[in-house]
Amino acid sequence: MHPIFERFKERKIVQWALAYVAGAVALYSALDAFAEPWGVGDFQLRITQVLLLVGFFVAVTLAWYHGERGEQRVSGAELLILAGIMGLGAIGLRSVWGSPRNSVAEAEATRTVRRVPNPFLPGEAPTRPGFLGHAFSPDGRLFVYQRDAVRSDGRTDLQDVDGSVALYVRRWSDDLSSSRIEGTVGGQSPSVSPDGEEVAFNVFVNEKWEIRIAALLGERARLLAPGVRPHWGEDGFVYATDEVGLYRVDPSADAPPEYLARHADATAEPGRWGVTMGDLLPGARQALIWVNDQSSGDEIRVLDLETGEQAALFAGARPRYVNSGHLIFWRPPATMMAVSFDPKRGQVTGAPQALMRNVNAWSLADDGTLIYSRGARSARVDVGTNRRTAQFLRVHRSGTAEPIDSAWTVALGNDETGWRLSPDGRFLAYREVAEEATDLWIRDLETGRNRRFTHHTAYDSKPAWRPGSNELTFLTNRIPSESQRAAPYAIWSGPIDRSRPPEMVVDLRGAIRSFDWGPDGEWIVFRAGGNAGVRGGRDVYAFRPGEDAAPIPLLADPSYGELNPTISPDGRFLAVQTNASGRDEIEVRPFPAVESGRWYVSVEGGRNPRWAHSGRELFFQDPQNRMMKVDVSLEDEFTVGQPEVLFEAEDDWIWIDLFGVYYDVAPDDQSFIVAKLISAGDEGRGEDWGLVENFALELSRLVPN
Repeated sequence: MHPIFERFKERKIVQWALAYVAGAVALYSALDAFAEPWGVGDFQLRITQVLLLVGFFVAVTLAWYHGERGEQRVSGAELLILAGIMGLGAIGLRSVWGSPRNSVAEAEATRTVRRVPNPFLPGEAPTRPGFLGHAFSPDGRLFVYQRDAVRSDGRTDLQDVDGSVALYVRRWSDDLSSSRIEGTVGGQSPSVSPDGEEVAFNVFVNEKWEIRIAALLGERARLLAPGVRPHWGEDGFVYATDEVGLYRVDPSADAPPEYLARHADATAEPGRWGVTMGDLLPGARQALIWVNDQSSGDEIRVLDLETGEQAALFAGARPRYVNSGHLIFWRPPATMMAVSFDPKRGQVTGAPQALMRNVNAWSLADDGTLIYSRGARSARVDVGTNRRTAQFLRVHRSGTAEPIDSAWTVALGNDETGWRLSPDGRFLAYREVAEEATDLWIRDLETGRNRRFTHHTAYDSKPAWRPGSNELTFLTNRIPSESQRAAPYAIWSGPIDRSRPPEMVVDLRGAIRSFDWGPDGEWIVFRAGGNAGVRGGRDVYAFRPGEDAAPIPLLADPSYGELNPTISPDGRFLAVQTNASGRDEIEVRPFPAVESGRWYVSVEGGRNPRWAHSGRELFFQDPQNRMMKVDVSLEDEFTVGQPEVLFEAEDDWIWIDLFGVYYDVAPDDQSFIVAKLISAGDEGRGEDWGLVENFALELSRLVPN
């Protein structure tokens, strides 16, 4: 054997090199496998890789000198062979595990973004749009969503509360049809387990919200805990919200919920507002939540699951972490937003950008598959589409209806719309969506002329004429000044002739949803707040502009909610929708001393009250979508008669909404202004669905890290 090879054999260079390569591969593989739960970032992995490569040269050099006997010497030929071995070792080492980020990049380079419009067969699409209606399994193979609960005989199952829907599952990769999940009638807010075998959802039963779990195949649902909006995390826990706050519970163990954040942590009034789970961050030590409180409206925060500490990020709701290093979230009006995000530090690393407007809801799988919806199926419910086209009708007490102008249609948009007649009945104020803006318009019903009242990028809605002035009042989320954050919805008012900009009248910092002026313009009453799963929180306040320093709580019992307050024409009584009895009813109270009396007006349920201008009648809608009227007397003692049916609403009327009253009474009290749905969206299809494969690639292109 040549002396050089004898010296290499003597120093065991090859054995040292192979041993080091094997150890380095094992060490790096273990580190890479546990990088996410240990919180090891890309930079640390790259540093480890460099150190291991350098360490190979060091190991071979040490092996050379460690095996030297006698005088230490290296010939030129030996140096060349030694360098060749180290070079081959480095190449082999890198080829074994390579750069993990480069391999990911190479894999991503072979993938493309694919868009699939309307990815459902006829009759198979979700029939209840919104964030509460659908969810992917983590791996993207399964899609669980709400559909009309059709029985085997073809009829719609109307059992249980909201029993017209149930949860269905579609195996996305190999099947275009869906199958109903047993025990999920009335279910919403689905969240699929990490193993894709079960789904958690909430359902309203016996006047309370419950979290249930059902197997996707076979078994019926079981009760897990009270609450709403479940999120089944990768750590195996189900996160949900109840009247106390945000909690997590182990669905496989009989253990009480562990509360992570209470509603009282977000506001001084416990139980009033919601702390809701958004998403777990990698490593399951932090979570994205969103909070609706009086100081900041919808706000996205990072929650430390060990310490309970919260760090505010920005205004928004429904955050979702994307493996590309981004957050996507919702911000009004109906906009999908994105921002680059460092999940290890829990910090944003860029400015939020709008990805898609007029979006109803979306679901995202861990594999990067995105499904989104835009549009509406029904005119009667809050379904959210900024392309709904409607026509205003004048409906008489007999139920006969005619268009105000058969050639005039309006893009009313989604929820939070509204319209009101001027006191003399000549003008109609309404909200219309145009040029990606939601602004208020005024139509002269005699001349047919329309003119724009607001022209702003904010979300303006719910116009009302301010008594004793030439002003129009409305709800908006515009920012009063650069130093203030946008309110969820505040009440603003401005002159009809636009001689000066609108100004803020009252801001509760708590999502004002509807309001009404008293007859002389001294008082304004409004409903604010409310959160799914919290029975109370929808409360009524009163405010006197220029006199009161802050809104006055009128009806704020945390055990139930009140909606749509309206002051009588003589200013002495308040009609309101309340669920104090267990269902929505119309009641009247003295105003402003609301605790000094109470009279129930409806008998078998009621919503959305409006006073007749004469003060001798009160109108409302019953659960069968009929217009009701009841005779009242506003003398010294309030008296009320028996409700009578005037007419039944047509299916295509935009009639019922959680956020306001969608009809107005003519000055003579003999007719009503309602809106008829003409088109629910593009192509008249109603709900507009889209599927995007490899959405993370598109996101990285649009919002670079």
